[in-house]
Amino acid sequence: NLRGAIAHEIANLGHLRILDMSRNELECELVYERPEDYELLCDLDGLTELEEINLSHNKLKSCAGGVPALQNMPSLRLADLSYNQLNCWISDPAWAPLFENGRTVDLIFNGNNMSGNVAGCITNHPEWDRLALQIVRQYYPSFVEYDKEIHVPEFTFTDLRTGARQSIRAFCAENERTMLLAWDPTDEKSIRFAERSVRRYHKLYGAQGLAVVAITPEGDRYKQAAEQYLATHEVEWPVVADYADDEGRRIRLDMEPYPSYLLFDREGVLVEDVFTGAYGNVESIVFDLDQREFEYANYMNEWCHKVFGECTYESTDYSMDKKTELLQRASRGKGIDIVLIGDVYTDVDIRTGYYRDVMEFAMEAFFSVEPTKSYREYFNVHMVYAVSKRRQLSEDWDDSALRTVADKYSTHGIQEYTNYVDEYIAAVHSNSTKQFPSIIINNHISGCTFMEYTHNYAYIGFPYNRTALFQNTFKHESIGHGFGLLGDEYSRRRPQDPTGEIPASRKKELLSKQQRGLFLNLSLTNDSKSVSWAHLIGHPRYPEVGMYEGGYGYEHGVWRSEADGVMNLTIEGSFNTFCRELIVRQILTLAGEKYMFEKFLEKDILPEQISSTPKHTSMDMEYVHHPPVFMDDKN
Repeated sequence: NLRGAIAHEIANLGHLRILDMSRNELECELVYERPEDYELLCDLDGLTELEEINLSHNKLKSCAGGVPALQNMPSLRLADLSYNQLNCWISDPAWAPLFENGRTVDLIFNGNNMSGNVAGCITNHPEWDRLALQIVRQYYPSFVEYDKEIHVPEFTFTDLRTGARQSIRAFCAENERTMLLAWDPTDEKSIRFAERSVRRYHKLYGAQGLAVVAITPEGDRYKQAAEQYLATHEVEWPVVADYADDEGRRIRLDMEPYPSYLLFDREGVLVEDVFTGAYGNVESIVFDLDQREFEYANYMNEWCHKVFGECTYESTDYSMDKKTELLQRASRGKGIDIVLIGDVYTDVDIRTGYYRDVMEFAMEAFFSVEPTKSYREYFNVHMVYAVSKRRQLSEDWDDSALRTVADKYSTHGIQEYTNYVDEYIAAVHSNSTKQFPSIIINNHISGCTFMEYTHNYAYIGFPYNRTALFQNTFKHESIGHGFGLLGDEYSRRRPQDPTGEIPASRKKELLSKQQRGLFLNLSLTNDSKSVSWAHLIGHPRYPEVGMYEGGYGYEHGVWRSEADGVMNLTIEGSFNTFCRELIVRQILTLAGEKYMFEKFLEKDILPEQISSTPKHTSMDMEYVHHPPVFMDDKN
């Protein structure tokens, strides 16, 4: 329960051999600057008889990157400064004397903000592998570099489940990747991470070579807690409390914070170090295994796909298929039914909560933009479970619950069977005669809406570790096309049509769609007085509304109301004014309320202006959006 700064008078304890002030709330500069001459000082430097220093788990800092003069402590064998806020350089030459003439000092520096290349005196040491795991775990944006592989230090462990003993390197050699999981059986976050995240990927990719060894913190308390947990829970991987090397030492693995893990390949080489606060190639840059578990899951989806390829796991439990949950109940109007269904998700994805996480993420994407954000109270959101045999699209319709198959010859990459989707929609008990389904396809990048008189089916790919891309595609396909009945406001250059002019056949097609109430955000005339958004042109609140050429996939002969917007593929954009009005009209009509322009004005929230410069409307043919496909035309 120590707080505040370390007293300067500690420097007077010249015969002190062991100094342990770990796990307190000490907050000061361990190395500080003397004001009169700017010299760096450390009150520990005079403690030349120190054998052990443990100041771990405090809030100690180091002025100007300075380090204690450990080289002046000839009897020192351990210096644990881990989990502080030290920002010194790991390449500092001051470390060299600690490793001369066969001497070894355990420098435990994990959990700080140290940077630089590990000094050669450490990387060239015979015990480099063991020493490395005491210093390499640093919080982002700091990181430690080294030019030598780190192997898992050889040790033998006892599996608490069976009592069997095994070598860690032999265990690694049997598997493509081995996860050394830091697991605290007394910590709810650690248990949850193991039960959901680790279990998910071990079950999905275990047969392809993903193995797990869970290691508890040292101490009888944790061992007993692990034994109690194992008595009531089935765990599919070794659980370890006791392990040691040939000399009987318990290796100091960089296990904290809990949960975290190290990944090793077949050769026992460290390939990944994952912990909350580490750089993780995820959209928020750093991992948070507790608060951002869903984000971590998408990272792992991508990582496993890269390492193991397509998942070979096949579902065995179909008991959740066609089960439904109401994620949100409307509190106003008749209640407009939005139905969310996932495709090519396995029973494991459903059992461990990932499927639900995806559907909730999709729901929030639906309400992340105006006007659905302000009209959220009008919607019921249903989730229907769909258990697929496999975890990715294939050319075998039996692999997908909704019988969606990969089609390399189609522009949108899939071939759909919406009659199977209807079976899942029918599972939703609803008073509404019209429902709006969105199908979220696992590990797919494209998006396309299939439209017919009874339903519009918005298919949206959920690409691994690219949730922002999913959100933008979802807004365009599900809100724009599927619900709002809006047309595309972008244009494409076609090699066979270099002029970019809309042909007569496509004009006739567009007019036919508009007679059915579709694509009213587009016009075939540039007469500003006769277009359907004429009432917005010149409106003082909406100066950006006007006449902009380009839309329906063509550069010329089609006009839209604004330069930018979701239907024109503005990245992280909003629906333009007239598109918002059309969506509001759809909401109020379906909710049983009379639409009036004054109602729209009263509640309309203007989006933030991304740019005042109109953007070019041409779109690369390989972009993720594709024009809606009309089922009646296709059939």
